[in-house]
Amino acid sequence: MAIILALRTKDWYFNRDLLTLRSVAWPSACSRHRSGCPGLATDRKINPKETTMTSTSRTTRLLTAMIATLGLASAAQAKDNTVSDIGPYAGIELSRAHFGISSALPTSRQDRNDTGATLYGGYRFTPNFGLEGGYANFGSLSETATVAGSPVQQDAKARSLYGAATGMLPLSDALALRGKLGVSWGKVTGTNHLPVADSLIGSKTSLMGGVDIDYRLNRDVTLTADYSHYGKVSDKVRASAVGVGAKITF
Repeated sequence: MAIILALRTKDWYFNRDLLTLRSVAWPSACSRHRSGCPGLATDRKINPKETTMTSTSRTTRLLTAMIATLGLASAAQAKDNTVSDIGPYAGIELSRAHFGISSALPTSRQDRNDTGATLYGGYRFTPNFGLEGGYANFGSLSETATVAGSPVQQDAKARSLYGAATGMLPLSDALALRGKLGVSWGKVTGTNHLPVADSLIGSKTSLMGGVDIDYRLNRDVTLTADYSHYGKVSDKVRASAVGVGAKITF
């Protein structure tokens, strides 16, 4: 079986069995006297390996270019999502605060949990080290104690300012473990109804620390899950919080 292609005044056909490419003139005097038309009746054997190698070479070059392009795109995406950027950042977290209340009085009820929020900002000087400061609002706490045989309820609100050094351990291009250690300036406010020695009201400077997991969505936005312990925020109250939030890198 032959495949016939008409190109201007010549027919080119490829004999599958003989692998022979022939050039034949359009019907004319030369077609009847092939010996009188040098070059029109030439036969050239085609090497099947040569055809296969040419096709393979082109395919290889195409695949190599595609792989290189995908590699560059992946590298750029990884760089955009890396959590080890240097520079300023700011964030917000919604948290569940927990209070530890120390009281020498008999108590019938203590409300030790509330919803809070934290605003913070910082600067990363290297991929692994930075400084951070923030304001944490822990919400409200209350205690009902027995004083001189009568129940007395004490309501209060707690908050803290803090400053801390931060350290980061990248777990992948987009995931990192981050720790912080610093100082908390805590305060509990309200109207005291308890004896002075048992008052929840006051302020306290304490050592604070925390750990969080950062997951970077893109170059600018990172999701966070955090646990922080702020130590004593007054002589009788300790505070800690578990929160989730997001931060923006500038």
